[in-house]
Formats: sequence, structure tokens, C-alpha cells
Amino acid sequence: MRKACTKNVLNEVEFSVTFILLYVGFGLLGKLKRIEEITKINDIVVYVLIFSISLWAGSSVSINELLSLVFYSVMGSLIIIVVTYGVGTVWRMKGNAKVDNGKVSQLQYKYGIPFLLGWVVGLIVKPGIAYSTVIDVELLALAVFLGYSTSNSMSVKVIRGSLNKGGISLLIVVVGNLISGVIFHLIGMGSLKLTEIITMGSGWYTFTGPLVSTYYSPYYGSIAFLINFFREQLSYIILPLLLKLRYNPYSAIAVGGATSMDTTLPLYALLLGDDYVMTAVFSGVTLTMFIPIFLPLMLNLP
Repeated sequence: MRKACTKNVLNEVEFSVTFILLYVGFGLLGKLKRIEEITKINDIVVYVLIFSISLWAGSSVSINELLSLVFYSVMGSLIIIVVTYGVGTVWRMKGNAKVDNGKVSQLQYKYGIPFLLGWVVGLIVKPGIAYSTVIDVELLALAVFLGYSTSNSMSVKVIRGSLNKGGISLLIVVVGNLISGVIFHLIGMGSLKLTEIITMGSGWYTFTGPLVSTYYSPYYGSIAFLINFFREQLSYIILPLLLKLRYNPYSAIAVGGATSMDTTLPLYALLLGDDYVMTAVFSGVTLTMFIPIFLPLMLNLP
């Protein structure tokens, strides 16, 4: 997720409110006047956003640490994604909705290329950029163009339904995180408290990583950062496949965790349709408000 640890909770709330207001405001504008050419800009914003986040991650890791960090981080993120999605399948979806095979291939190329390119450039060049500021600006641009692009789906009925659906996704996030934390502990990734803090980060890597670094070590902080980062990034590649195996929008949104309100939101709009955009935003915003409160409290547990 885009948020930086240097921001306080009030600033995070302000950013979330701004994001939602831009999304809703330009959604209403799209209802009044629809220009299809503008909707195409949304894809460009997404490509740039994924590249920037990947560039940040690649720039923050040294070559010597890369192999062990990436191994544990990729393995951990895959565990979280699979476990969380599996937990959500207890809610059976009505109908026989399926993910379009063409969209799966499209996503793998569209989002995979900027993801890999950002990592490569970050590792080699390591540019000194104010990443948090840059990504914040890109996310606000995303709110503008995504709101305009999904304006046709905005209605009171959809918003009401999103509150209920978002609550289910939140429950899946928490249960999936807790189970994943236990698994991390059992395979030797750290103490139970440490692994639960890492998983309860719910994709918010720039908050969880520095928090773990401060109270444990930079190495574990890097693992916390990358596990939550890969949870976000690998969602673009794995979720289309999981949705093909067993379609469940609640599980898909839960996998994104706190990022479902912003960086993975385009993924849900494409895979699940505009009806689930508000559900994803509600789930992500709720997690965004509570994670900065809940994780520090977990540090005080025995």
C-alpha cells in the first residue's frame, strides 16, 4: 500500500477521505458527461502506479539480501493469498460467474511487465526518489480516472449492498491473516507475535515494515515489508487464476487487504465488474483506519 510510516493516523484518514471524495465526485461527473477517451487514461495511471511501487521495493533491497528475503517473502505472500482466499470460499456465491480467459492473459501481461520492469530498474539504478509523495499523487490520479470510468455503476443500491459485502470481506481478511500468522510461526519464520503482526499488516507494507524494523530488526522489517508488498503485487497475477478455479468476489477482495481501496482497486474493477468497486473501497478504507491502531497494540502482547 502507498502509505508512508512518517504520516500520522490523521493524515492517513485525510488521504482516504480525499481519495473517496475524488472517486465519488468524478463518478458523478461521469454520469453527467461521458467521454470514452478519458476512461482509457485509467490504464496508463495503473501501469505507472505498479511500476512506481515495484521501483520502490527494488530500490530498498540490497543484492546480498535479495535471495533470502525474496524467498521468505514470496513464500509468505503466497501462503497469505491462498489461505485467505480459501477461508472466503465458505461463502458460496450464487450463479455460475466465470473469469474471462482473455482477461486473465491480459492482466498477466498488462500488470506483470511494469511490475518486473520496476524491480529490475530499482535493483540496478536505485534512484533517489520521494516515493511516498510520488505514489500518493498517482493514487489520487487513479481515484479521478477510476471514478470517471466506473461512473455507470454508481447508485444508492450498489452502495448499500457494498456495506454488507465489505463486512464479509473484512471478516475473511482477519481470519485469513490469523491463520497465515500461525503457519509462518510453525515453519520457523519467527515468534507467533511477530508473524501475526506481519500478516495483520494486510498489505500495508510501508507501515508494517518500518514498525517491525523498529521493534525487532531491519531484517525482519524487510521481510514484513516484502511479504505485504508481494501480497499486493502477486494479487494481480494469482487472483485471476483463483477466480477461475472457484469464483468468489469476497475472497478476492479480502486478498487485497488494505490495498483494495487503492492500488489493487483496478484489478477488482476489471475482474469483478463495477458493482464490486465500492465493496473493495469500503473494505480497504476500514482496514486503513484500524491497522495503525491495532498493530501497535499487538506489540504490547506477551
